[in-house]
Amino acid sequence: MGLCGDTLTFVGGLILAIDAARQEKRFKKVRERVKTYLHSPELMQLKISVEGVVITSKEDVELPFIRHSAMLAKVGSILLVMGFGFLLSARLFGR
Repeated sequence: MGLCGDTLTFVGGLILAIDAARQEKRFKKVRERVKTYLHSPELMQLKISVEGVVITSKEDVELPFIRHSAMLAKVGSILLVMGFGFLLSARLFGR
């Protein structure tokens, strides 16, 4: 139980850390592309979709990243809670 708890806690923390490190880089890249798109009248006729969200203004760029981060935060948090639960059980039951 202790090893399982350690593993789940590590994986949950790793998911949260990788997501936090990647988001800023991805956000800047997409924001630059959208800036070019919004300033070009020819490209305004096209619909840009990032992770299922249609981008129509500069403010819309943040929405897919917030949604993606929220999903990964849920997964990482659930794994952390499960890991701590296994660690606590291992301590309480002496295994």
